[in-house]
Amino acid sequence: MLAAGHEQWSRSTVSEVERVGRSVSVDELVSLAACLEVTPADLLDPTGPDGRRTWPLDLGAAFGTIRAATAQQWVRGGQVRPVWGDEPEYPDHLETKED
Repeated sequence: MLAAGHEQWSRSTVSEVERVGRSVSVDELVSLAACLEVTPADLLDPTGPDGRRTWPLDLGAAFGTIRAATAQQWVRGGQVRPVWGDEPEYPDHLETKED
């Protein structure tokens, strides 16, 4: 990451990110993917590099959790949006316009 121009990245930064003690910006995510020679979607895929992890993904109180396979499809563009809990629509405050 230092070679990619992210001078703030150090071993302690990596540790903070791994412990969820620090957020990663979009710029950092894309640079990290380039450094690791993977796609940004690979880094966002909750099923892991081998596609075998099945832990649900916690999206917070407003959305609940979704299955890892559902999140994988969403991250990879396989579906427009996941189903939020038992509701097939976004919460009211996040409604989107259908094409």
